[in-house]
Amino acid sequence: RKQLYKNIQQAYADAQASLKSYIASQKAVESMQESFRYTEQRFNVGMVTPVEYNTAKAQLLNAESELAQSKYEYIFKIKVLDFYKGLPLKLN
Repeated sequence: RKQLYKNIQQAYADAQASLKSYIASQKAVESMQESFRYTEQRFNVGMVTPVEYNTAKAQLLNAESELAQSKYEYIFKIKVLDFYKGLPLKLN
């Protein structure tokens, strides 16, 4: 019983940490989108090299990838909590 309580506490802490990571990832994507827009505008007028443009694009794609990963990590952690609550697991 004590171990179950510890597992539930850990699952809750994991879910909270995953939520914070997800929120941070959302902010990172917003920042990278703005940065890429600025770089793209500068590229279009010849102020940025193709290498700099591609680097900015890769950074945006990386941020979007991390956002997707953190989103599904958070969903998974919530499903673990649902399991401990005795709720049926639904993947919709």
